[in-house]
Amino acid sequence: MNSCLVPVHNISGKHIVTIEGLNPSGKDLNPVQSSFVNEGATQCGFCTPGFIVSLTGYFLNEGNLKYNNIIDSLDGNVCRCTGHSSIIRAAEKISEQFKSELNLSCTRLKFLTDNKIVPEYFLSIKDRLLKINNEAEKFLDTNEESKYFISGGTDLFVQRPDEMLNANIGFLENHNNLKDISEKNGYCHIGSTSSVTDILESEIIQKYFPDINKFAELFGSTPIRNSATVGGNLNNASPIGDMTSLFMALNSNAVISDGKSKREIPLNKFYKSYKVTERKPGEFMESINFKIPVGNYYFNFEKVSKRTYLDIASVNTGIIIFTEDNN
Repeated sequence: MNSCLVPVHNISGKHIVTIEGLNPSGKDLNPVQSSFVNEGATQCGFCTPGFIVSLTGYFLNEGNLKYNNIIDSLDGNVCRCTGHSSIIRAAEKISEQFKSELNLSCTRLKFLTDNKIVPEYFLSIKDRLLKINNEAEKFLDTNEESKYFISGGTDLFVQRPDEMLNANIGFLENHNNLKDISEKNGYCHIGSTSSVTDILESEIIQKYFPDINKFAELFGSTPIRNSATVGGNLNNASPIGDMTSLFMALNSNAVISDGKSKREIPLNKFYKSYKVTERKPGEFMESINFKIPVGNYYFNFEKVSKRTYLDIASVNTGIIIFTEDNN
């Protein structure tokens, strides 16, 4: 994630890792750092910590290490000094060095600590987080005066920083019941704080929309997809919101709540005008749902922008076509 876009409230109950946390001793280079040194994969140095942290996150999260995936893991980092060839070589070399053994390893985290890709203290983080989260009182921070509700916050804090500093904000990020993606009675239900990455990697979504990965490449960069949420994207009520046309094409419904009662609104009725929705003060989007398509169907999303990647949309379209006899 981009640290500059993460509201401090959202880090409650989480383990935050910066470049310093990957090599606490500061003495010997870890394998990822060594690969960068060996390939001369650094220029002025400002971008380097982001590349190192992103590569480490890739090793922690990926199921099977493939070249394209490791390059994709770097897409939120940009070096303006020169080309990325040396950085790509460093990533490729470190992947080749460990991918065979790592794919065979039963305990990924133990393998990574044994090989000093991550420090040994990572082994205790899960238990420490469980202890913290079990002790923390979970409550929904909402009231009638809450004008804004935040989960990702990648756009709102950038658009209105001064206004947000003084606003009465309801934070939704740490409520696990708003993150669930499930299939029930022929419908898919997606919690509003599910990140774009959560949706794109969901087995349910991939089962019914196997081409969803093409959409992933068009929605920001990896750090943005890890932070941005479906609720935030839809409630932004902007025509450049990439998920709006996607879910409208699926005839989705928005479940709106004030923390006590709920109401369901078809997404195509949710928007009243530019940046104006049916949501009332004190209400937030709890989830969205849509009827899972059956039979022969084709679903597609298209985005037109000045640049193919990392750009806002000029035009967004979503379409689902049902056919007879698969014609």
